[in-house]
Parts: sequence; structure tokens; C-alpha cells
Amino acid sequence: FFKRSKMNKSDVKMLRAALRQIAALCAATGNNLLHNYAWREHIQINDLEQILNTPVMKNNRITGADFSTQQYKNGELKSCKGERSKTTNKLSKSKCKFEFDKQNDPIRAQQTQKYDCLMFTIFEGYNPDAVVHIVIRSNNAIKEFNAKVRSKQIEFNNKLQESLKAGRRGGRDSICFDYYDIKSMTSCEFFDANRKSLTREQFNNLFH
Repeated sequence: FFKRSKMNKSDVKMLRAALRQIAALCAATGNNLLHNYAWREHIQINDLEQILNTPVMKNNRITGADFSTQQYKNGELKSCKGERSKTTNKLSKSKCKFEFDKQNDPIRAQQTQKYDCLMFTIFEGYNPDAVVHIVIRSNNAIKEFNAKVRSKQIEFNNKLQESLKAGRRGGRDSICFDYYDIKSMTSCEFFDANRKSLTREQFNNLFH
């Protein structure tokens, strides 16, 4: 169904002005900030440098690790758009999802188990403000993460084979980490928008 755009002339004028600023920043930095939420990764890198207290090198290629540091050589960034309850103003647990795609590719599936540092970030809706960062970097945290990856990959492959045998398409090619996966991982670290460390209880209290 076709509907008239909700944007009026003033809104379009504001949009053009904002995009001109972003275009100028893209030209100055050589980065396409609008492609695949690339702007999120730049904000994550900035915050991660402060959390790790070390320079973080961003990979500008589409494939491979998202970042590296002197200590971590195979880092991964994931983000999602948070949504708040109208009654409690807390984050929705169901919207806290971080996907790893192309799990039907054996090479990509193996790569998912080779990260040595990950940061998941929930952003404040469409705003450039992070609500919370989840960092997975200790040996125990990586072991927990990989164990869940292997379990999710087995479940994914079983469902894929069932679909193929039934003559159906395999569906989405991704595995997903949600709020409950993160909650069950005992060695995650949590940080607020100011990069201040949060307790597990404080993290849980962000959600309803």
C-alpha cells in the first residue's frame, strides 16, 4: 500500500543538511559512514579504545576481523537498535540480538569461533548514543562464547538439513546471541555510555 511520506518540507531540509555534514565527514575520512551502519563501528572503536586503554586499529575491508590491538588480533563488533518500553522506559529484552551470518559457509562458521575479543553494543534507537557495551575478552569469556557458538551452529545445521530434506529453503543463514545468552555468560564485562564499568545486576536492570 502506498502512503504519503510523513516528512514535510522542513523535515527534508533538515535531512539534506544532516546528509551534507555526513558527506563532508565521509570525504574527509575516506569512510562511507552510511554503508551497513558503518557509523556505529566508528563510535564503537572510539569507546573500545577507552575501555581497553589502548589504540584500536579498524579494518576498513568488508571481510576479516573488524579490529585489532596489540593484544587482540581478531576482534569483532556487533550492534543492535535498542527499543524502550513505554511504561518502564527500560530496554526490551526481545530486541537485544546480535547476529553472525553466513553460517552455512564452513569457512565463515570456523571464523566465528576464532575471535579473541568481541564487543556487542546496544544503541539508543537510531541515535548515535550507546546504551550499553558488552565486552567478551577474557579466556573464560571466549571459552563461554565459543561453546555457545558451537551449540548454535549444530542447531543451525540440523535445521538446515531438515529443511533441505523436506525440499524447503534453509531460511536465515545466521546464528544469534540474545539477552538470555549474554545473561548466562558469567565472564562478560558491561560498560555504560560513558565507558564506566557496570555490575551484572546493573546490566540486568537496564531491561524489562
